[in-house]
Amino acid sequence: MKLVALVLVMILAFAGTLAIVLAITGNLNAEGINRIVSGPPPPPENPEDAPDGLLDVAAALNERAMKLDEEQKALQQERSQLESLQRQNAQLRTELQQLVDQLLLTLDTADEDQQARIQAAADTLAAMDPKKAAPALSEWSPEQVASILLLMDEDVRGGILNVIDSGDGPSKAGIILEALQQSKY
Repeated sequence: MKLVALVLVMILAFAGTLAIVLAITGNLNAEGINRIVSGPPPPPENPEDAPDGLLDVAAALNERAMKLDEEQKALQQERSQLESLQRQNAQLRTELQQLVDQLLLTLDTADEDQQARIQAAADTLAAMDPKKAAPALSEWSPEQVASILLLMDEDVRGGILNVIDSGDGPSKAGIILEALQQSKY
């Protein structure tokens, strides 16, 4: 019951406020009330019968509609160009990925070839007498010698390291052993 009374009070307050606003604006008459109740007046049948301001508004609306159509066409063209560029981008990405895959395969093959050559050199040096293998290795850098020696049996590796000439300064065998230790990890 209280809710019904509250709703009724709200409706009456709204109607009172509407009546006060209509009275202040001078529209509290039969014509003003009919306009509120019946909605907007129907458009005139002849454009010549329409008020002057309405013709200007209609012309402006037509002009705006044409501009909107042009903008929509331009937007559609830009959208088509964007889709085309996205397709090209996807195609280029695919081609780039294929090139990267080929390059990685080539690098893997080159690494395998390099490893095979190093293994062949290690096998050849292991088959040699340590006294003859050591002078051949003395011309190489300690890192290269270490990579070759890692591929040999420990006995052969020890025999070659025993023969390597220490020369002046730090022992070349010690430097090679240090390089061996670093390359194992």
